Amino acid sequence: METSVKPLVPGDDLLRQWKFFQWQFDGYITFNEVRSAWSKENQAKALMHLIGIDCAYLYETATAAVKKDPDELKKHITGILKPVTNDCFERFTFKQMVRKEGEDVNRFVARCREKLERCGYPAGYSTDFLIVDALVHPLQDLVLQQHFFRMKDLKLEKVTEELQIHESGQAQMREVQSCRAKVNTVSCTMKYSRK
Repeated sequence: METSVKPLVPGDDLLRQWKFFQWQFDGYITFNEVRSAWSKENQAKALMHLIGIDCAYLYETATAAVKKDPDELKKHITGILKPVTNDCFERFTFKQMVRKEGEDVNRFVARCREKLERCGYPAGYSTDFLIVDALVHPLQDLVLQQHFFRMKDLKLEKVTEELQIHESGQAQMREVQSCRAKVNTVSCTMKYSRK
């Protein structure tokens, strides 16, 4: 079964497309006996061809030597697509992050991790405590916030678990209150309609 590699399409998500394209291209070369035996130069030519005409500008500025090595060509294109960031500004915008209304805790944690990748922290540096702060500091439920403040060793896994339990309990209580309100309305209607 032959797998095709989709060409890149210019747009806002080009970096994401490029990451996926590289993964597809690596499989395209690696898992085919004929293509895996190709020279580096032929692999690089295939890479340029499969990128597609709409995004040819990504490799046109590469030197002749870079155009003969698929790994160097990938680095060249990644350098063009990866936005230049200012670590200080990225950390500032991270600290402004808050959970959206109704946003799942795990989705917010994923957004935080994605943002932290652009903050310039060294590889291997644990940023979990920053995510804990982003979850706990803006809490409107002061009792819950104080509960977290009293905990000695506050770990991200524990905070997310307790927030999920708390939010699930809150949703259940709203449902119970809603049901009680409906029952009370029906009771009152029946009580006054009998007279």
